[in-house]
Amino acid sequence: MECTDRGEEFHIVTANEISFDYLCSTAECLKAIAHPARLQIILFITKGEFTVAEISQHCQLPQAQTSGHLRLMESKRLLNRERRGRKVFYSIQEPHLLDVMQCINGRYIAFKENLARS
Repeated sequence: MECTDRGEEFHIVTANEISFDYLCSTAECLKAIAHPARLQIILFITKGEFTVAEISQHCQLPQAQTSGHLRLMESKRLLNRERRGRKVFYSIQEPHLLDVMQCINGRYIAFKENLARS
């Protein structure tokens, strides 16, 4: 299944083109999003900048848990954190994160279509 619908040709690099250290770093980033609550948070944040309270309320998670998820993703440079007065706003920092979410969305649409046919 293709993960993007941009119409671009997708080039997969070979194992000797990417260092093992880079792959380890990439695996750490993937681990950081490999949690349903984090995916839910990312899906919400793709719509703009939001405070912890807004994210927590939308995702129906306790604020402390939401903050922990946000800190982890920020530490992997996936999210931006910007303080404005007493509020902290989060947004997407890693542009390729949107591609990952687009892939997840495409797979979900295919899943729903298959269910409808059953």
